[in-house]
Amino acid sequence: RSVHLDRQPRQMPDLEHAVQRKLSALPDLGERVARALVERGTRPAGDGVVFSHDPRLTGRSLLRLTEPQVLEMLRAITAPTLIVTASEGLQYPEDAADPEARLSAMRDAQVVHVEGHHHVHATNPERLVEHIQQFLAGGAA
Repeated sequence: RSVHLDRQPRQMPDLEHAVQRKLSALPDLGERVARALVERGTRPAGDGVVFSHDPRLTGRSLLRLTEPQVLEMLRAITAPTLIVTASEGLQYPEDAADPEARLSAMRDAQVVHVEGHHHVHATNPERLVEHIQQFLAGGAA
């Protein structure tokens, strides 16, 4: 999907409209989380507000790494890493490289699967707490 970097962000009259727009795009967020994201992710503009994220974050990167480059970068990670996936989270594209090969390239990675969507850390943090505590204590998450 292409990103128009010169396009001005859509202005909304106030935070309430921005919250409703966020909820229409991500209804599972719930009012509390949507409001927190909007308060943190908007800025005043004219007589209203606009989302303040960089539009380049929603498009494809201009830097295209080869799969061997990606695997080499993953092999270079030396810190223990906890990877959390959500049952309804972002899906790995069908035409993408093998996620298992990428995972096995990492020296010390643990993967946990939790019920929820991309923002499960905000909507249901209790689903993550035990895994994170175990990971930080040095045990299996």
